[in-house]
Amino acid sequence: MIKMILLSIANIAVLVMLLFFLDLAGVTHFYADIKNYFKTNEIKLSEQVPGNNVEKDIMYRQQFNMTMTAISLKQKELDREKASLKTLSDTVEAKRQEIENKEKNLYDRISRLDQEEKEKNDYQKKVDQLAQNYANMPPNLAMERLLSLKDDLLAIDTMDAMNKNATTAGVASTVPYILSLMPPEDSGRIMKKMATSE
Repeated sequence: MIKMILLSIANIAVLVMLLFFLDLAGVTHFYADIKNYFKTNEIKLSEQVPGNNVEKDIMYRQQFNMTMTAISLKQKELDREKASLKTLSDTVEAKRQEIENKEKNLYDRISRLDQEEKEKNDYQKKVDQLAQNYANMPPNLAMERLLSLKDDLLAIDTMDAMNKNATTAGVASTVPYILSLMPPEDSGRIMKKMATSE
């Protein structure tokens, strides 16, 4: 067994010596190839493991830090823009609500004016119709109807319309006579209101 080991060692030594002489003679490039092989693997290992190259490791860390800083700044900028848009949105919403309220108030006002105008027109039509009817009645009956209105303002407006119609027609108004037919308390009250309204 020992002889075989020694024989193997001797063979390896002879082989190495043979390769050495062949390399010196320029027949082979065995040692140069071995040297290049290990040198190439050393470079690859250095590139794969940043810790083996301090300068590259520092460069990688700097680039990473710069990237993270840029991301952080961009995030802050986006947050500011988001806050600005929220403020703008709130302002627009408040202005929209204000305009909506003004439109509603304007619509309500127009509706009230329209209603008041309608009521005024309806009232005037009623006064004109009463004035025409009472002017064509006997004075005592017209007096009773005026008092039955239970509304002094309507009675006064009706008698004013009767006076105007009589003036337009060029005839004497029956209103003074109708007032004289009323009970003194009624005629006094109505005449006092008529004088105040003038």
